[in-house]
Amino acid sequence: MEVLRVDEALHATLGRLVIGKSHSIIKGFSTDSRSIKPGEVFIALIGERFDGHHFIPEVLKKGAEGVIVSKDLPLTRFKPELAIKVEDTLKALGMLASYYRRKFQIRVVAITGSNGKTTLKEMTAKVLNQQFAVLASPKSFNNFIGLSLTLLGLEHKHQFLVVEMGTNHPGEIAKLTRIAKPTIGVITNIGDAHLEFLGDRWGVARAKFEIFEGIEDGVAILNQDDPYIISLGKELKLKKVTFGIKKKADLVASDIQSLGLEGIRFSLRVKIERKDETIEVKLPVLGTHNVYNALACGAIIKALDLEMDLLPKGLASFKLPSGRTGLIKIGKIMVIDDTYNANPTSTSEAIQTLMNLPTQGRKICILGDMLELGQAAKLFHMKTGEMVAKMGVDLLFTVGDLVRVSAQEATKAGLPPENVFVSEDNQETLERLLPVLKEGDVILIKGSRRMGMERIIESLKERLMVDS
Repeated sequence: MEVLRVDEALHATLGRLVIGKSHSIIKGFSTDSRSIKPGEVFIALIGERFDGHHFIPEVLKKGAEGVIVSKDLPLTRFKPELAIKVEDTLKALGMLASYYRRKFQIRVVAITGSNGKTTLKEMTAKVLNQQFAVLASPKSFNNFIGLSLTLLGLEHKHQFLVVEMGTNHPGEIAKLTRIAKPTIGVITNIGDAHLEFLGDRWGVARAKFEIFEGIEDGVAILNQDDPYIISLGKELKLKKVTFGIKKKADLVASDIQSLGLEGIRFSLRVKIERKDETIEVKLPVLGTHNVYNALACGAIIKALDLEMDLLPKGLASFKLPSGRTGLIKIGKIMVIDDTYNANPTSTSEAIQTLMNLPTQGRKICILGDMLELGQAAKLFHMKTGEMVAKMGVDLLFTVGDLVRVSAQEATKAGLPPENVFVSEDNQETLERLLPVLKEGDVILIKGSRRMGMERIIESLKERLMVDS
């Protein structure tokens, strides 16, 4: 972060200076008492299960320069160098981020979609970093707090900013895009995610299209194979760059070849200076769905008017973010780690990825509940179970209440009952899995974020690496 004067922070947040001097300098902000650094200003957020005001003594002991609060507290007793009182600390965080963003003339790429946001963000950052200074939102910082903190990390050395924007309620992305002011907006796809709050796929699509509300004179990058995106995209007044596999688009992938454990190879056709050019791309990751992410990344490069050669060079050494169909060798088995989150579309893609792997061992699925699907939850879990059986999965383990019907439907669709294991939690699943594992088995592990499916992988590493 570049330095920000206290009077600027007061102006941005409409706050009142309680302690300190208005001409002092702020070197950084934090909302996390666990990771705050000396010299930073702590913003005391209030959530459903926490109140940052309770951690003020702790952060000051760790060297925090000051605090931004919304409650009346005896701040002089804590002796901070700076204290600012605001009406609402969460709103103040967004107001600070919005003010700070406008201090920079920088091209901002904002990414949303039901699946692939983080992978595409990481791909784009990897490709651009070959020649440019890029700031990308860390991990999956795609909500209001995460985006605001990312913006507050901007420095004048940065030439591009790449962020992702998530939502589970209408209006959330509109709020994010007004803060970030993107120059390019990308929608990867529309799927059955967060239906509990967004209703149906049209509701999802409308929520995702809010990303373009903050773009005044920029580019919309759209998946030409997605009917919801193409339908709503007709109304956009922005310049468009499209990508796809099945339909005519500005960037099209063809001759897609699986390289087994080594990834995927495909031919990319793109129009450059009115001529169609073909570029060979090798993508060292699993899953045909990642071809779409690579195409979207190429569309971003095209929209930025950069050399398309950056794409194959950058993607040649790309590694997937943790928990997103990465392949891990644990002892004498292989695990596809897709534990970060789950919805019906991403689960289907993950199972297809498992079944396409050319391995000698059995194909095993460990599936946890897919959450936030509303009234359609049971139907989607039933369809998943049927798909598991029809695609030829050898063993199915389920974790949680909702996914019990997946086990039932898998059995109805032909998976032998002795090959289906229903568990309440991750530990029970692990104890039932270990005795039946064989050398060469490949296991897909996937579930919604709150299911904590990554703990199964951690336990497998502890148990199998010791045994091997």
